[in-house]
Amino acid sequence: MTSLDSMHNTIRQAVRRQGTQLAQATPSAIAVGLAGAALLPALLGDLSLASPVLAGTLGLLGELGTGALLNFISDFLKRLGEKQQAGQTPTEAELREQLEHELLEHWEAGGETAAALRADVSRLLQAVQGVEAALAAATADVKEALAHGLADLGGRFDEFGWILDEVRQALAEVRTRQALQLALQREQLDLQRQQLVKTNLILHLQQVRAGVPTSVSTADTKDEDLPPADVPCPYKGLAAFSSDGTRLATASFDGTAKVWNVTTGQELLTLTGHQGGVTGVVFSPDGTRLVTTSQDGTARVYVLPIEELMALARSRVTRSLTVEECRQ
Repeated sequence: MTSLDSMHNTIRQAVRRQGTQLAQATPSAIAVGLAGAALLPALLGDLSLASPVLAGTLGLLGELGTGALLNFISDFLKRLGEKQQAGQTPTEAELREQLEHELLEHWEAGGETAAALRADVSRLLQAVQGVEAALAAATADVKEALAHGLADLGGRFDEFGWILDEVRQALAEVRTRQALQLALQREQLDLQRQQLVKTNLILHLQQVRAGVPTSVSTADTKDEDLPPADVPCPYKGLAAFSSDGTRLATASFDGTAKVWNVTTGQELLTLTGHQGGVTGVVFSPDGTRLVTTSQDGTARVYVLPIEELMALARSRVTRSLTVEECRQ
C-alpha cells in the first residue's frame, strides 16, 4: 500500500471518529484537521529516520514539492524529540491537538510563509484525495457541514479553488436529501388535511341525517385553530377542490352541484340550472369560477362567490334580488 493510500485511509478514519468536531470547525481548521490526520501517523512512535512511516511521509512531501510544509514538520519533529528526551511523551490525542494548533497558527500568521504553507496543505490534500475521503466517510449531517465549510474554503483561498468541484456533488446530494425531507413533510401535511376534510364531511353528513342544524358560528373560532390555506391545494388530481384547498365541489344526479367549506363541512352554495344529473365539477385555477358538466349534454360556468352574482344581478334590475333568486 502506498503512502498516498495510507494517508487517504487515515483521513477516512479520522472523520469517522471526529466528524462532529470537524463539522463545527472553521473552514481553515477543517483543512488543517484533514492535513493533520494525514500526517499524524508519521509522528507516532519512532521519530528517527529509520522509521519507514516517517521516512515515507517526509519523502512524499519532498516529491510533492511542499517545502513549507516539510520545514514545518521538521521543526515540529525537533521540538517533539526534545520533549521525549525530557520524558514528556504526549498521548495520541495530545499530539494531534498540538499538531493542528501549531499548523493553524502558522496558517493564519500571514505573510509569504503562511501563503506557502496553505498552498502545500492544498497540494497534499489534493494528492491524497483527502476531500473525497472525508466526504465519503462522513455521516449525512457531518457531510453537509463539511461540504459547506470546504466550499467556503475554496471560495476564500485561490489555492483551494479545486475543492469546489469536489464538493459540488456532495452539495447536490444535500439539496436532494433536503428536498426529499420537505416532500415527505408536505405529504404528511397533505394526509392530515385530507383526514380533516373527511372527518368534517362525515360529521356534517351525520348531522344532516340526524336533522341537526349545520350552520357554523365563527365567533369562537380562532385562525390558529384552522389548517393553513396558503399552500397549493394538496389534493392532486382532485380538481373538485379549489386551488387553495378551502372549498370542495360535489356533483349530484338531481341536477345540482354544491360547494362546501372543507374545514367546517358547511354547505356554502347549491348551484342549479341543469336539466339532468351533474357528472363533473371543476374549479378554475383562481377559484372564482366553477364549471359543471351534465347528462343533459351541457356545461355551465358559475361565478363564485355568490356575492359577485348578486352584484351583477343588481346592476341589471331595478329592485333588490334575494340570495335564492341569484342562485336560480
